[in-house]
Amino acid sequence: MIVSIIGNEFNDAWFYCYQYGKDVGSEYQTKAENFVDFGDVYLSFIFNLLSNSLQIKVATENVIGAVAEYDTSYTMQNLGIIARIMLDFDSY
Repeated sequence: MIVSIIGNEFNDAWFYCYQYGKDVGSEYQTKAENFVDFGDVYLSFIFNLLSNSLQIKVATENVIGAVAEYDTSYTMQNLGIIARIMLDFDSY
């Protein structure tokens, strides 16, 4: 019975991971198609950083504090927030 439960969950998990990867890939492909040229990407990136500067500042301060306290989980969480802010932007 335990093997059946573990087997069923593992069988579902690989499909959900695959489906998540496909959804994220198609979302970013759609975003990439909306950009005109590299200038559009660059300006969108810069405006994204400017509009999210307060969130980036807070997350950076959280990283500094977490590193001082040796809190790896909180450090990685805030680095993920910063990476998400930097990479997830739309065409202006």
